[in-house]
Amino acid sequence: MSRLLKLVKPGDYLLVEDNDRLSRQDWLTACNFLRDIVEKGVIVVTLANGNEINKERFQHDPGCFLPVVLRSHLGHDENNKKSDRIKASWDARKKKLADGMAAKSILPCWLVWDDDADKPVLVEHNAAIIRKMFRLALEGLGCQTIARKLHRDGDRLVVLSKRKRRERVLTLGTSFVWRILRNKMTIGTATYVQPPQAGVYPAVVNEQIFFGVQARIDQNKHQTAPRKYADKNLLTGLAHCSKCGGTLCMFSQYRKRSNGQVKTYRYMVCSGTLHKHGDCGMTGVRYDILESSFLTLLTDSGVIRRALAAKPDSKPSPLAVLQGELADIEQQSAKFMKLIKGDPNPSRAVYAALKEAEAKADDLRARIEEETAKKWNTVTPLEVWEKAYKLLVGGIEPLTPYCNHPDGQALLGRANALIERVRTLAQPAVLKSENRAQLRELIRDVVDRVVVHLGYNPYEAYLKGSQQPIEVALNKKSGWNLIPTLCDTAERSSSEPKAAAGGFTSELAAVAVA
Repeated sequence: MSRLLKLVKPGDYLLVEDNDRLSRQDWLTACNFLRDIVEKGVIVVTLANGNEINKERFQHDPGCFLPVVLRSHLGHDENNKKSDRIKASWDARKKKLADGMAAKSILPCWLVWDDDADKPVLVEHNAAIIRKMFRLALEGLGCQTIARKLHRDGDRLVVLSKRKRRERVLTLGTSFVWRILRNKMTIGTATYVQPPQAGVYPAVVNEQIFFGVQARIDQNKHQTAPRKYADKNLLTGLAHCSKCGGTLCMFSQYRKRSNGQVKTYRYMVCSGTLHKHGDCGMTGVRYDILESSFLTLLTDSGVIRRALAAKPDSKPSPLAVLQGELADIEQQSAKFMKLIKGDPNPSRAVYAALKEAEAKADDLRARIEEETAKKWNTVTPLEVWEKAYKLLVGGIEPLTPYCNHPDGQALLGRANALIERVRTLAQPAVLKSENRAQLRELIRDVVDRVVVHLGYNPYEAYLKGSQQPIEVALNKKSGWNLIPTLCDTAERSSSEPKAAAGGFTSELAAVAVA
């Protein structure tokens, strides 16, 4: 209408069905709007009664403007009635949802209302595609990649129109996939009411899968390299600069040798310097040495087990803190509600305090959902390290008990201790290429951060759940070694890598004898 009114010229005719098609506002606003139109020289004709309205008749002819007033009033009144009925209908549905019962409303594409059973049921064809989305998301694929794969596989989400007369196919775009993966109705939660009610609708996936996908989506936000190159740096997002606290990123240098071959050197440097807003300089640490020492550290089972088995922090979990804050805010809101109900003329300050408390409660509920997603997708760092350890160290497996005699058990324990030592000495941290992607994900569940002192080249590895970091000193000549005060009781020296072969031979012979 606004674009049409910009195009009309004096003498043009504007045909409308009735006055309520021009405006559904109150009669005075509608009449003022009609006056603005006819003052431009436009002639308005209402087809319902054949009334021809121009500027002259609208100002002086009661037979022209009185029907406009009456019909505008009737249109405004009918609009209010429909609005009240729709609002009452939605209030009834929300009350039903708040009571834990499904309401007949607009359902997502994987649900349909069964009139005979009077309840929503799953559409298996669409539900299978939704489950496929979650499965692909758990594998680490992004929303755009998932949408493209669904198109290539020929998957189609088919829904009925509102009156169930014809079928239509939904467009599987990136934003649509993102909304589906974030929608809590996939686990049966009614989201139209606050707080959301769980178990109202049939679930298409379980809660563990849903919250696992939420954690995976949050991880993908920090994806800083194309997926096919992401495994080249196992410490992306974990390595930090000791000076500014910023993350370290990989910087490559290429040097051409006399024989024509190009040698590539990769360094970890402060991202602040590369992005032109830091002053840490271009001093870096060679990535191959850093990775090799870090993987060797992960294979040192004695150090890692003691660090992960340390006494946990006595502080309450973030989830418990948020739940306590939410309970306190809800109590305050209940008190404000009592004051409003008991006072016929409550002060504005009480209203403002109630709104502020409700806003805080909504924010806390959102943060609790995030912490719950982390909880569902979390296993103990020690369990994750066991998986990483199997990827890094193989070949010699611990011995299994063959008798219950105390002497036999003691001998078995000594033999397995020697096997662990042999693994540490004999197995260099050379990672298979097919295991890099899996190890990259496992490391993030074990290691909280790695703080590197650029220029001096020692670094500290902070494990999740451990209060004391493990310090590693890098050296160009002897490689690396753990700081003596933090390594195992059989302290390592910088010369230990040179004597590793002899130690390996003698201890392997001891295991064979045992």
